Amino acid sequence: MISTSSLSRPAMGAARAGLQQGLSQVARAAQSIAKGENNPRNATDLIEGQRTMEVNARVLQKADEKLGTLLNVSV
Repeated sequence: MISTSSLSRPAMGAARAGLQQGLSQVARAAQSIAKGENNPRNATDLIEGQRTMEVNARVLQKADEKLGTLLNVSV
């Protein structure tokens, strides 16, 4: 029988990595903005990092929901 945790692990791992990437991008952009660097790319990076985090949080949420559904079916 396939473990329910092994089914959701790849999606959750990818989502966690994406969240970390988005957070790093937001932190870099925020640091540049705080230093007073007036580059439009900083604002773009800030928004892009935010969207990356939002999308990956949604993937993590869906993987968690699927795992819950699989556990309910397995019991």
